[in-house]
Amino acid sequence: MAGTFTDVNHAFRLLIRRPGHTVAIVMCLAVGLTVSIGTFSVLISLIYGDKPGIRNRRDMVRIYLNYDRDGRRATTDSFSLDDFALVRNAVPAFGSLAADGDVVVPVTAKDGTVAIAGAFVTGNYFEVLGTSVHAGRLLSPEDERPEAPPVVVVSEHFW
Repeated sequence: MAGTFTDVNHAFRLLIRRPGHTVAIVMCLAVGLTVSIGTFSVLISLIYGDKPGIRNRRDMVRIYLNYDRDGRRATTDSFSLDDFALVRNAVPAFGSLAADGDVVVPVTAKDGTVAIAGAFVTGNYFEVLGTSVHAGRLLSPEDERPEAPPVVVVSEHFW
């Protein structure tokens, strides 16, 4: 411990002897800490903070299911719309409940067919998220009816 005290004492004497060097070191530490803390704060807010276009993100819970009806681990999501309706009607503790499922959609463009990642969602999906629309309309619960015409919602970037 005596060696550590001697080293710290020697460092302070050198810093006092060279005030310009000391100011440069303190400024470098201040700039480095400011940049590090600022960057970390921005990343944390992007990862865990409110996302634009989603209302009350902190109140939302996402549940992933990948078990089949017999309780065996499934290779793909096996939660059907009937299962979703059962949970939606049987569990009043949920304020709102929406479902989605991943899908790859072939889209024909000038240069040929391209596979686009998409999702099947329930009619109230965007209502639960609190998302607004720039043009056109979002899905509604009426779009879930079997006789309803197909509806597609695309992002502004995709458009």
